[in-house]
Amino acid sequence: MATARIYMIHCVRHSSGTDFSTSQALSGLAGEVFASEFVDPLLEAIKALPAVIAAIDTARDDPDNLFMTFGSDDISEAFWPGAGQYTDLQAGMSAEILLDFSVDYSQNVSLWDYDNPSGNDHMGSVTLYASEAGQGEKAKLAKNEVEGSAYYVLYEVLA
Repeated sequence: MATARIYMIHCVRHSSGTDFSTSQALSGLAGEVFASEFVDPLLEAIKALPAVIAAIDTARDDPDNLFMTFGSDDISEAFWPGAGQYTDLQAGMSAEILLDFSVDYSQNVSLWDYDNPSGNDHMGSVTLYASEAGQGEKAKLAKNEVEGSAYYVLYEVLA
């Protein structure tokens, strides 16, 4: 059995604020319009949908309410920053963790954005392996392309 130590997480890009279902719903609107119904204002509105999504993202540039678990999306099972807690992070920000835990073979570490009441959003995961013991500090990327998030998890597996 090895011990893993997470030193820090660094936010490269926090979630966009416009989730995949919103983008899909907006994109779906254009698919419901028949070519015979195109009039200039409607056509311009359809062409503007990508800009609308980008504007929503910019306007909602709020931080991720980040917490980490060993897989569960339940904030009450968060091992960092603590059960039922989260820490606000945005792009360019880092958080010092300094937390040790046992790794038998492998251990999943999941990053979540707390969203109440809509359900927590998965920001990405990394897997730490006992076989990495003695290799020194590493940084693994946890990302979610749907949410637009990317975080580096800086850790070490100790022998």
